[in-house]
Amino acid sequence: MPDPTPAIRAEAIRLGIGPELAERLTDLIGHADELRLGELAPATLNAYGKDFADFERWCAGYGASALPALGNVVAVYLAHLERDTKLSVSAISRRLAAIATTHRLRGHASPTKHAQVRAVWNGIRRKRRTRPQKKEALITEHLRAVLAPLGDALVDRRDRALLLVGFTGALRRSELATLECRHLRPVARGIEVLVPQSKTDPFGKGQVIGIPRGEHAETCPVRALEAWLETAQIADGFVFRYVDRWGRLGDRQAGRSAAHLNPATIARIIKDRCAAATLTPEIFSGHSLRRGFVTSARAAGADWSDIRRQTRHKSVIVAEGYETAEVWGRNHPTERLGL
Repeated sequence: MPDPTPAIRAEAIRLGIGPELAERLTDLIGHADELRLGELAPATLNAYGKDFADFERWCAGYGASALPALGNVVAVYLAHLERDTKLSVSAISRRLAAIATTHRLRGHASPTKHAQVRAVWNGIRRKRRTRPQKKEALITEHLRAVLAPLGDALVDRRDRALLLVGFTGALRRSELATLECRHLRPVARGIEVLVPQSKTDPFGKGQVIGIPRGEHAETCPVRALEAWLETAQIADGFVFRYVDRWGRLGDRQAGRSAAHLNPATIARIIKDRCAAATLTPEIFSGHSLRRGFVTSARAAGADWSDIRRQTRHKSVIVAEGYETAEVWGRNHPTERLGL
């Protein structure tokens, strides 16, 4: 047989089989690689890819191997990040996670477990000793102020629905961005929302939450959602979409398939609406709606078990097989918020 390529020879050694068998398994090996990468969410995979690429460039500059990498090399790289860059501790932590994950997915032992790496990392954390910078919770009082200036323009109706559904559903911005009409189910008390996949449900078993009708028309999430869908004439596909500068549904005018909002765009919408309400936009983010729900519901006296049912935290949520009564609970925390 012809001389196998270096990649096939390397794979044969890794699998402990001959080059001829390795060549026959090339397609399956490639598919196995795809499945391994599929373990991570696309956004996480993309972020880790960029982080590891930086490590590769740094290693190339010193003639060192990035994959597999020696523990001492990673330790020196961490020292470089701490001294020569303006990266935060959390950003350096993600670089470390990217190196560890890339090695694991490619079948190598992680160099991040090396004693020198752990010592340098602990030294960085001790030296910086900064508290994590959490964004402010957008509580009920803030939400009312943000909603007050909104009118009946298409973009206003979209943002009103987005803010209220995101807040009362305790949804992450990525979950808001990919919410589809088929995930919504009208019920007597309001709507049930299927979250098909999330951070706490990576294998897509699906989690259902309830969003009840509010007491006041101007802050009712169900009315706001119905008004947006009716005005935008959206009956299927993604719920929250772009509105162009002329106030038209962006994807419809451009002739493209209906694309959902980018999660980063949702964060910008929240900041822009906070600024318009004379709130400080820098202290709020896409996570502020979810944090605001928890803070407001707890302040209103909601039980932690009901709150966590809505936020779908692993500690109390059964990911599959629960009935509608379990989804809603006896005392839904949203009904305590005065919306």
